[in-house]
Amino acid sequence: MPTYYLFWLLVPTLLAVFSAHPSILVVVVVAFVARKWMPDPIDYLRHARRIRSLEAQVEINPANAVARTQLAEVWLAKRRPGRAIPQLEKALERDPESAELKYLLGLARQVAPKTR
Repeated sequence: MPTYYLFWLLVPTLLAVFSAHPSILVVVVVAFVARKWMPDPIDYLRHARRIRSLEAQVEINPANAVARTQLAEVWLAKRRPGRAIPQLEKALERDPESAELKYLLGLARQVAPKTR
């Protein structure tokens, strides 16, 4: 969370002060109000690198249940349960008795938006 405040609140404030453009402070207000929905840029970069690595592992070995599980955990952390569900289902095909996989799949289905 500290990097969120540094990136979305402190940096625009300093830009506004040093560039003499107070309109940049609107970014600070928007970032403060929308902080629940705005990503932490450091977490975004960390997740992006991890996702690329795990997707490469899954592409090389589609039966890699561990990589699929870790990829699903990243998608759940990013609040993207729709992307996690297929990974968990394929991992469960490989290890149908895994309590962890069943729990993660249930969690992903619980928080996934309901479609008609």
